[in-house]
Amino acid sequence: MRRFLDRLVTLPMAAWITLWDIFSVLKPARFSVIVLAMGFLFFAFSSQGRDVLRLGVHDGVHVVFLYLGLLLWSLSSWYFARLMLQFHFYDVDEDTATPPPGTIRWWRESQLRGLMRMWLPRVLGASVWFVLAWSFWRAWGEPTVRNPDDDVLLWHVGFCLLGGMLLWLALSYRYRLVRRWWPNVDPAALYRQHLSGFRQLPMISRWILFAALLLLTALFVVYWRAPGFAAWIGAGAVLMLAAVTWVAFGSAVVWAGHRLRAPLVTLILVLAFAFSFINDNHAVRVLDGKRFEQRISAPWHAADWWRRVPDAPLDSGDVTDGYYFIVVSEGGGIRAAYWTAALLSRLADRQPGFVSRTFAISAVSGGGLGASLFRLLQELPVDESSAAACPPGIGARQCLARRILSEDFFSPGLAYLLYPDLMQRILPVPVESFDRAAVLETRWEHAWRDVTATSRFAGSFVLPTGRVPVGLPALLLNSTEVESGKRVIASELALGDDFVDALDQFELVGRDLRVSTAIHNAARFTYFSPAGTVRKFDNADGACRDKGRKHCARAGDSIAHLVDGGYFENSGATTAARLLSIAAAKRPPARVVRPVVLMITNDPALGDGCKPPSDRHRYRQSDGFAELLAPVRTMIQARSARGSYARARLRDLVRERGGLFLQLGLSDERGPTPLGWLLSEPVRNEMDRQAAQRVERVVAALRNPAADCR
Repeated sequence: MRRFLDRLVTLPMAAWITLWDIFSVLKPARFSVIVLAMGFLFFAFSSQGRDVLRLGVHDGVHVVFLYLGLLLWSLSSWYFARLMLQFHFYDVDEDTATPPPGTIRWWRESQLRGLMRMWLPRVLGASVWFVLAWSFWRAWGEPTVRNPDDDVLLWHVGFCLLGGMLLWLALSYRYRLVRRWWPNVDPAALYRQHLSGFRQLPMISRWILFAALLLLTALFVVYWRAPGFAAWIGAGAVLMLAAVTWVAFGSAVVWAGHRLRAPLVTLILVLAFAFSFINDNHAVRVLDGKRFEQRISAPWHAADWWRRVPDAPLDSGDVTDGYYFIVVSEGGGIRAAYWTAALLSRLADRQPGFVSRTFAISAVSGGGLGASLFRLLQELPVDESSAAACPPGIGARQCLARRILSEDFFSPGLAYLLYPDLMQRILPVPVESFDRAAVLETRWEHAWRDVTATSRFAGSFVLPTGRVPVGLPALLLNSTEVESGKRVIASELALGDDFVDALDQFELVGRDLRVSTAIHNAARFTYFSPAGTVRKFDNADGACRDKGRKHCARAGDSIAHLVDGGYFENSGATTAARLLSIAAAKRPPARVVRPVVLMITNDPALGDGCKPPSDRHRYRQSDGFAELLAPVRTMIQARSARGSYARARLRDLVRERGGLFLQLGLSDERGPTPLGWLLSEPVRNEMDRQAAQRVERVVAALRNPAADCR
């Protein structure tokens, strides 16, 4: 009985010591393990990751670099894990835990290290291929993107499985092959000794390490000077080549830390924290030396707009007569941008009177990009023949918007995030050209210029007239100030006191902004885009003691930070409610028209306006760690609740005035749509299909409001 009790006590201790031994042996190769785990999470469990793979297999250059990066990633995971497990590390080989007397060991430390050194690198190398195989399988299985061309994804599943098995066989039988070709060479000699220093490495290992660090340097320079290269090779290749270089670099740092007996990884993190107070390189871009044009107020614009808006049908099929419109577009990255642009462009093609009868557009985050594309494309004369570049049923302006948003905005920003901007974190001085936010803005500018042959996106947001172009809606893009949590609105209209508890972005910045920058300030997607730093341009006068930091700061000082407008409220409905009140107040009494609010949502959890959301989108409360996590969960859900409240309040306001509230939602019945800055063609086709359905529903509701499902 006593022996049984002793075993009962010692077994958990033996299990714990064995796990600790495994952890100690794995520590030197931890970068190979960590990078593999991160790749697994992104490609297998992220809709954006699967869409990256889906997009990559339809482009020949992307496929070549994808598999080149995959091969190099698997070899680097194997090789550097093998190399790191050969070094003599003091905390693995000298300080291995010694069990108390009587403790049962599952195996001896020497056996454990031998097994790990032999099998772990091979497992890591082959697992890279198997992770991609499963990710391709999941990408093929998503019904939203299923079309005949996507059956090629199954071929890539087979290629990755075959690649993993071939790599495993090659690594397992490489000694026999070497002995057959070079009988006098003993390739296993390295495994019979512990390496204690760099000089003991074979020459080939030194060359491999040198080549990996040279690749890291080359990618850094190329991405920095030519970010378009990242879009050329594709996001998948960017990620896999990054995995190659960071496994090599991380392993080198681990080795150096062990040799110096210093926690270099921790020291790098501490250094990044210390320098973060002085190396902020994310200043909001402005048009140098140019102050924004004098703008008119929203009430003044409303009065002028009512004098110009048509008061009769434009043609026999015009169902917009008798209505005026306010558009609200919620945030959601490229998904929101494409959905907004597709809906509004198709509705404008279907009903030409829609544009001139739309008073304003309030947008957040990616919805701001889509709304801005729609509005700015209305300023251009467009040849209807340009629609030939898109699938049938798509109009000229919708085709232009589709082509612009078909560009890869994800890869250049990702490349900057992983290389120049990451390097900036450990530099003591800011380098403006390392700012990943500027790269995303310039890519938007290039995409606009390539499609339209104009530079409007790189020009001033506010036109020289200081007014909204005649016959077009006003734009209001909602951002959030970090310091106060208030809305910060960029608009061609001067906010003044007409928008309660909101800041005017142009007054806050003090300079004119490019179109791309004004959009990005409302769409600074969490972590992918950094918070934009607003700096003071003019020195404060002497009488500013009681005016606060924004007035008293010296030129060059940081006075505010701008983040995505979704932090305050992701729908834009709060701003739209005020626009509705202003438009209604200035409406001439003789004009008998009804307001229509088009609430464009892209979150499938909100439904499409007629069909309620399915139960799978409902938030499910977990009782685990309730005391610890309840405040965090509440803050996250309160953000969604603020948007829900704003939409409900706006709906009540428009119905009180006898108007219509039409919610145009994106459904995920055929699978999820990525929430990032990259969309594949099958996903775009699915969104165009749904946009056509929603537009017909809007036209039907305008013809017969009583028959609408809402």
